[in-house]
Amino acid sequence: MAQQHSQRGGYRQVSETRMGSRGTRGQAGSTGGQTNEMQTGQPQQMEDEPSAVGKQTAQQPTAPIGGKEKFEDHLTSEVELVLDDFQKLETTAEWCSDWCAERGPQLGECARICRDVADIAHLGIQLMSRNPYRHIDIGEMMQRVFEQSLAELRQHPDPPVQDTAHVLERALTSLSRGISAVQREGLGR
Repeated sequence: MAQQHSQRGGYRQVSETRMGSRGTRGQAGSTGGQTNEMQTGQPQQMEDEPSAVGKQTAQQPTAPIGGKEKFEDHLTSEVELVLDDFQKLETTAEWCSDWCAERGPQLGECARICRDVADIAHLGIQLMSRNPYRHIDIGEMMQRVFEQSLAELRQHPDPPVQDTAHVLERALTSLSRGISAVQREGLGR
């Protein structure tokens, strides 16, 4: 999600360029010296700021505490690939939707399709992050919608739309492999 930051009168103002069903989620851009509020909603130090030597920071431990495994340790490589491809798809489709909307009504349908694809990819990320092995039927539904969307996007010759179609095709491939792997392991449904 794109956000614009400005400094006015010492107060940081954030204006959302897109507010939809997903609220304020997304990554925030930043200008020098400001913090970056990423998907976690927590301020993150920017690279152009000096590092705080000697300051204790709350970091996630890399080793399991008390012998407990992290959730990510249970994800198959196929599911991890789907999550990664869905994140790329969400970003690309959202950008393409904005690009199409700026071009006028002739690309209105394309903008709607891209926005739907971005929203579905976001939902897929949320569901797979919780428990990817319980939502095979939803994954199959997403696959059908993505296939229909891909067919429609391929009809548009504009490079941003074709880029989105390419990322969507890659996400479809990884989703199909992920569903097959989960079904093969007997973990789904």
